[in-house]
Amino acid sequence: HIKTPMSEMLRTLLRHVGHDDASCHRYIDGDLKRAVIPELGVTSTYAQQTLGTEWGRRCIRDSLWLDLWCRVVDPVLDACGRVALESCRFPNEAQAIRTRGGLLVEVRRPGVGALSGHESESIPAEADLVLDNAGSLEDLARSVSRLLRPKVAPG
Repeated sequence: HIKTPMSEMLRTLLRHVGHDDASCHRYIDGDLKRAVIPELGVTSTYAQQTLGTEWGRRCIRDSLWLDLWCRVVDPVLDACGRVALESCRFPNEAQAIRTRGGLLVEVRRPGVGALSGHESESIPAEADLVLDNAGSLEDLARSVSRLLRPKVAPG
C-alpha cells in the first residue's frame, strides 16, 4: 500500500500520542479505519479528508497535493514509466491526469458509495472507463492489470 502524505501525517500524530506501528496501521489502513480515534474524537477517514481539503487545499493552496504529486510523477512519466493513482478527487487533478495522457477509471462496487457528504468524495469528472468491482480483490487486481498492460499494435 502506498503511503499518502495525509496518512503519514496522521501516523506521525498517532505515534506522538503513544500508538505503536500496529495500532497506527489498524486506524489508518486496517479494521479501525472507520472507528473513532479516542485521542482525536474523529475517524482516520475524517482526519485525512480534512488534512487534505480543509487544511491542504484551503489553508495552503488548492493545488498543494497536485503539485506534490506532479513533482514525484513527472520524472517517472518522462522516463516512459507508468503510474496508477488510486484516487482522483478534484477537477484540477482530473485535468492534470488527462494532460499527461492518463485515463480516469471509476471503480464501482454494488452497494458501496460515498461514506459522507464530504466534497472529496465526489467524482471530479466523467470517467473514461468504468470497472465493475463485484468480485474479490484478486478479480479487481486482474482487471486493473489488464488495463495497465501496454497496448501491442497488431502485425
